[in-house]
Amino acid sequence: MEGGAYDLHVHSVFSGDSLLRPETIVKVAMKRGLEGIAVTDHETVEGGLRARRLAAKGLSIIVGYETRIQKRDIICLFVEEITRASDMEELHERTKEKGGITILAHPYRMFAPTIGIEKVEVDAIEVFNSRLSLVRNRKGEELARRLNKPRVAGSDAHVASEIGRAYTVLDGNCEPREAILLGLTRPFGSPSPLWVRPASLLSRTVAVTSRIFGREWP
Repeated sequence: MEGGAYDLHVHSVFSGDSLLRPETIVKVAMKRGLEGIAVTDHETVEGGLRARRLAAKGLSIIVGYETRIQKRDIICLFVEEITRASDMEELHERTKEKGGITILAHPYRMFAPTIGIEKVEVDAIEVFNSRLSLVRNRKGEELARRLNKPRVAGSDAHVASEIGRAYTVLDGNCEPREAILLGLTRPFGSPSPLWVRPASLLSRTVAVTSRIFGREWP
């Protein structure tokens, strides 16, 4: 894999719909030759914090999370706590105040609202998500170019085989955060197989069942 490659969209078991423990994410990312990963669980940074504690030298862990606001999915990176906001503009500003950045995730995923999409307040746009079709990803690419926004890619991994299927090559002369903000990025990716979605459903079922019976999860 090309140097400077970061998978900027990975989910751990802390998302509730992933089969990936943080230690597994770290192990697979190293094996795939990634320079870094962003752990972006739904509404929690715990997976990223744990992965960072476990990461071996040579693998950069970006702590973040994915949140839904105004019916759109936003990834917040380089933060260590959740930000609560009433709208996207407030989320963007408060995340920026904490030293983080915001990314519009899979903007054209099925059922995502498109009205007003060109007015979203974010730092970058995910233009390749391995769980989206090439047609939907192409529309995200066109949106980023129209808005002159930095373009990034992430696998949206929920199972091990997805890690690194999409990645962003960042300019090695900058820190990752600066490289994204400056648009010194090159997105790459390939689609995930269709069976990964049933695997996510299975993971969610296991998590709910474990909680019902009082067992630790994850």
